[in-house]
Amino acid sequence: MQDVADKGQPARPRLNWTSLSFESSDSHSAKYRPDVDGLRSIAVLGVLFFHSGFAAFQGGFVGVDIFYVISGYLITSLLVRDIVEDKFSIVSFYERRMRRIFPALFTVLFFCILAASILLNPNEMIAFGKTLLATTFFVSNVYFWKTAHPLGYFDTEVNSKPLLHTWSLSVEEQFYVIFPMLLFLLFRWARTRTRIWLVLLTAISFALNLWATQHKPVLAFYWFMPRAWELSIGALLAVKVVPQLRNRAIREAAGALGLTMIVSSLFLPVSHWGFPAISCWSLASGRGLSSMQGKRASRLKAKSPVAAPAAAGIPPRPRKTPVPYECRVRD
Repeated sequence: MQDVADKGQPARPRLNWTSLSFESSDSHSAKYRPDVDGLRSIAVLGVLFFHSGFAAFQGGFVGVDIFYVISGYLITSLLVRDIVEDKFSIVSFYERRMRRIFPALFTVLFFCILAASILLNPNEMIAFGKTLLATTFFVSNVYFWKTAHPLGYFDTEVNSKPLLHTWSLSVEEQFYVIFPMLLFLLFRWARTRTRIWLVLLTAISFALNLWATQHKPVLAFYWFMPRAWELSIGALLAVKVVPQLRNRAIREAAGALGLTMIVSSLFLPVSHWGFPAISCWSLASGRGLSSMQGKRASRLKAKSPVAAPAAAGIPPRPRKTPVPYECRVRD
């Protein structure tokens, strides 16, 4: 009788437990970049271990610098593609940014508010409220700069600021308020000199970085202009200022060297060397990315086990274009 009853009903899909995998389906795309996902996972894990108190990861916070280079590379790749194909829309760009960032950001803020209402005293709640407002408008880096102690980010009192980590997001978003239109105008009015202008702007930001490090180190850490060159390094790679390495052996060697420099920076006491030293390590990540440009990624990074946690816990890019996961639009 049960068999007869089942014939008139559609078959229920059965879950094949043997097919479950932490690997994203997007990773099967021909344009998927496991090497970039691997670098992203190194950056995220470095910051996570540093703030978790692992003594070995005394330079783990440079993961932010690595992330800036990756972000500049991926976002610029998306922008250049849209501009060249005459599909660029500043409204569409910011819409994609909001769709990607806002859900996660406001989820974090919601749970931080719940925790703060239980754990903080009234005076601490006032300071938290100011931080919350600054984070909502992506100016928390400016707020933390104005309220910073002499050691800035490395002062022991920052441990009582639950939203301190949002400073890096604010720097990134301030950069992308200006950069998309700047890149569009350069392609429109100075297309043949776009690379030259980008190199010049990167050099100006880096020079400001060096000056601010000596005279205003906290400003050098928190403000977007001394940080902009790190994102611009990624942009330079995206527009192929650094030529692609053709020789396979040299490409693999350069990729291995870049990866070694990136990983080693997580374990070095770079906080005692000044901010330019930290930034120079982000150049190492840029050099690693430059060795991976083109259709062939470095085999070392593509097969590296660090790409696995990235695929498992960090959303990859859309399957049709090599664009950053930050700009994904869900169908």
